[in-house]
Order: sequence, then C-alpha cells, then structure tokens
Amino acid sequence: MSASHPVLVVASSPDCGYCRQLQTDLAANRQTLTHRGASVLVVGEGSPTVWGAALEPAQVEELTVTYANPGRLGTPSAVRLSPGGAHRVVRGFEAVTAALVELCGSQPGRVVCEVPTSCSVGVNGTPVDALVIAQADGRAVGIAARGEGAVRVATLAASGTGTNAVRGYVPVTLLVERPRNLWLVFRGGELVARSRSANETLDTLRRIVAGFEPPGAQQVRLMCGALVQGEGGRALLFPRNWMSYLVERNSSLARAGWRLCPDPFARLEPGPDGAPLLSHPSRASGSPQRTPVVGVLAPRPTVPMPGRPIRARLLTQIVNWVVRPVSPEHVRAVCASVADLPVHLGTQEEALAFLTHPPAAAW
Repeated sequence: MSASHPVLVVASSPDCGYCRQLQTDLAANRQTLTHRGASVLVVGEGSPTVWGAALEPAQVEELTVTYANPGRLGTPSAVRLSPGGAHRVVRGFEAVTAALVELCGSQPGRVVCEVPTSCSVGVNGTPVDALVIAQADGRAVGIAARGEGAVRVATLAASGTGTNAVRGYVPVTLLVERPRNLWLVFRGGELVARSRSANETLDTLRRIVAGFEPPGAQQVRLMCGALVQGEGGRALLFPRNWMSYLVERNSSLARAGWRLCPDPFARLEPGPDGAPLLSHPSRASGSPQRTPVVGVLAPRPTVPMPGRPIRARLLTQIVNWVVRPVSPEHVRAVCASVADLPVHLGTQEEALAFLTHPPAAAW
C-alpha cells in the first residue's frame, strides 16, 4: 500500500529485550518524530501503537494486517513505506534504528548506536524526562535524563560539545539520574560513574561523550575498563562487564589509590619502547595523558581446552576486546603490545581484594 508521508511499521514482541529498548528510544524521540512528520507504527504487542505523526484508524488497521508477517523474520523488524518509493524490510535492532534515523532525515553513520543488553533494558525500561543530543566529532550521542537536576546537568554536558550534532532521531546511549543524594551515570545497563557532586557528574558526562570520538592514528580502542593508580602512575585493564561492580566499590578503590576511568573505551597506543600506554584525560587539567599499562585483570577460563596454553587463550581474549572495524596492522600492534603483560586471574571479587590489599603493589 502507499503512504502519504514516511512511515515505518515495526514488528515487536513483549518477550524481546531489543524491542523494549526500542520502545524506550521511541518514547524519548516522540517529539522529533512528530516534528519531522514521520510515523512509526509498532505492531505485535497488543494494540498497535503510533509514535510521531498521527495515522488514520483505518490506515492503522490496514497496515497492521498487511505487515503482520515481518515479525516472522525476528523482532524487531520493520518495513519502511515512502510516498512513491519501494517498500524496504530491515531486521535487527541496529538496522531498525538506522531506518528510524533515516526516517527523520539523517545518516546512521552520524549517530552513535550501541546494541542493548539485558541489563540496559532493565535500566532504560522506565520513561525518561528528557533526551538531549551531544556531539562527538560530528556524531550524535543521546543522553537521557530522569529528574529536573539530571536534565539540567545533561543539557549542560551537551551544550559544551558544539552545535553541529544531528537533530533527528537519536537512540539513548547514556542515562543520568539522581535517586536520593547520588548522581548515577549509565551507559546502557552499565553503571559507569556515581558521585555526590553535580559538577563531577557534568565533567564525567563530557568525558564519556568525548570518548566516542574516533581514535588517533596510532590508537586502538578496546571494549574494556581501565584503572589508573596515582596521577598517571600505572594502569590496569579489566573486563568491561566488571565495571558496574567496581564503580559501586569506588570508595575502597580510591583509598587504595586507584581511580576508575569512565571512558567508553580504553585507548591504547604504543610507547617509545613498544609497551602499551593508556591515553586518557588528566584528572587535573583534562588534557591528554598517557599512562603505562602494567597488567590485565581477567576471569579464569571456565572450560578446559587441552592442548591450548592458558596464556595464549588469555591473550586472544584481550585482543578480542578490540573495537571493530580495525585494520590488520592495528590488530598485530595490539598483539605485540600485550604479549608480555602480566595477567591476574580471578573473579571480580578477587580482583577487588587484589587491588585494595598490598599484593597489588607488586604490579
């Protein structure tokens, strides 16, 4: 069937975590959809829901019946209807989000979109009070906020990043809220920072947004966390899924002299001797600082693999943290730079004990 204006019919499912995140993003972007004169019809979860420009009841019914099948392709999936144009089917959270970005007149490559996890669906499942758009080297980063104070801080964080960011559909990447007396910053379902200070939270948001900018020519981004001891003394890498646990115990880490880096990626570059350096903003001035990486915290292998040395498997795991796309040359550089790093194995609880007690001084 034809459409008088851009329409995206989205097949959703109540048991689909990606769909729940998509609903949160749609709710946060409802004003943008209306302003752009675009409609999104979500089917498959009870009564059809329309976001953005209104559709006639008869049109909603016809579209719901006509495009009930895309759900068989997996959810979320969608069909794009355009006046006089061919109908296009897309599948998956990233593809549907890209279609929504295009529906509102922008380019998907200019918008940061991260695939949700089960944890992020839980964190972002509650409606937000505002969605502001920050800029990271021309790419839009969506910062959602809950509560009046959080909206103010998020707006300040976005206002300092330039004025050329995308003004169309932008999914939620970061969330800031202030339950009781603590400021919390989430990236998806990951707690990346908590503070009692609005100014510190503002600085953290700005730093995280800047972390989405492209890496330097000699840098490689790793999807892992990083800890720095002292002001640029030494750094440790750790699995990204330990971040929330360590943030919640930040006071214990601080007493031992460790500081968590809230950056979305760990940026590594080779030092003069080829050893890896962590590139991160200085705590004092915000200017770039390079700290020697002296080791990696990693979970113990849970599945025995006879014939494969444990260290080789661990190094493979570390190299797999590299953010794609990446050139073969950069992959080889990471392999060479981490080959001699000591790796401390254990659970996240054991890692915390290691960091906050004297044995960590041996690194």
